[in-house]
Amino acid sequence: MDDNGSPTSKGFFDSTLTSPFVKVEGAKDLYVGFASHYKQEGTQTAEVTAVFDNGKQQVLVYDTKAASDNKNGHVLNKYEVKSIKVPEYA
Repeated sequence: MDDNGSPTSKGFFDSTLTSPFVKVEGAKDLYVGFASHYKQEGTQTAEVTAVFDNGKQQVLVYDTKAASDNKNGHVLNKYEVKSIKVPEYA
């Protein structure tokens, strides 16, 4: 039995988590770390994006593509750490 009550029949689910602002002046790199327990089901996608005052960067993507960070598989009980290049003039 998959997901109790067939939630996909009720529409899409969008969950967004936003962190507080971080001062990056003078920094060249930042690191983001988080615990992941992701099960790839259907066409769902998970994405981590860093947003700066002069642009944004995709940091991580879990989806059905073999080139994604999860390579179309589950990411169970893993601590992810990703490096983010700080854009000039951020």
